[in-house]
Amino acid sequence: MILPVTIRDIKKGFHTIHLERDELLLKIYRGEKTDIKEFAEIEIPQSYLEQLEHDIPLLDKQLQKLYDQLHAKRRERLQKQYQEERERLREILYQSRQRRTSKSYSVDQIATVKLISSLRLAGVPIKDIRMYLKENESVRQQMIKNWIKTLKEKHQLISVSLRFLESYQESGQVYLLERNAEKIVWFVAESNPGKFGNHFRQRKRELESLNIPINNGYLRYLSGRESIKAQIGFGVSDDVEIAGLSEIDCIEIMPACLCIALPYTSPITEIHTGYTQLMNYAMEHEFIPAGPIIEWYRGEHFEDLDLLMPVARISKMEGRS
Repeated sequence: MILPVTIRDIKKGFHTIHLERDELLLKIYRGEKTDIKEFAEIEIPQSYLEQLEHDIPLLDKQLQKLYDQLHAKRRERLQKQYQEERERLREILYQSRQRRTSKSYSVDQIATVKLISSLRLAGVPIKDIRMYLKENESVRQQMIKNWIKTLKEKHQLISVSLRFLESYQESGQVYLLERNAEKIVWFVAESNPGKFGNHFRQRKRELESLNIPINNGYLRYLSGRESIKAQIGFGVSDDVEIAGLSEIDCIEIMPACLCIALPYTSPITEIHTGYTQLMNYAMEHEFIPAGPIIEWYRGEHFEDLDLLMPVARISKMEGRS
């Protein structure tokens, strides 16, 4: 005789198998494809690759495992970069002290050495320092202003990264994301919360009809509570010519920025709870927003959604203007 507990275990196992089978059949019916380009940084299990070779999309739990590995890889890289930067600055400081104690300088030379040492510690390239020493006073002042601006941004970036690492153990869902600058075409739409799908599909078809490739989808809240007014945006290539589109609100070059991001998988009609969770995380860990929260949609059908909050702008070290 089979015990009742055994029957329950068997039923539970069959139920799990059926759920995964149904999910897979639904994905195949919808014609979904799994794009693994974004996972290029990590090693994908051979079983996943074989599944994709047979045109079978990955299950949601398989995708989640890949995202977990990707986020862990990026956190590890950020920690390594931070450690390498500290070691490099420590070595520069040591070498600078060694040079100062082994040589005798005039008053002017001492001032120059102090300046060079400070600039090198701040990460200013040697070629820019040499250029600075050759220029007149007006150009020098402009170069210093540019360096001050860039170093303030760099200091902000390091502070944000450090704050995130210190808070990561408390919230494994939120992750840090460095985004490149992107050209975005914005439209204005109005709908109830979580009901912007038709607007997205209409504008997406309009862009595709003009052979304009789309990289990402975005939604940026403007106003309202019951009825929401928002901007719907589509990331496009920098060299794309926008012509023939109707009712464009604006075309924006979204600057490179560092964001805290929260994957959102709950019902879209409850999206406000994700906004609240990300805002609470930012306030609790003293992140200073550099812009509004943006809904970031990815995938062939924009089925993947993360909430992004810019917390720092990113720019390259500038010398002469």
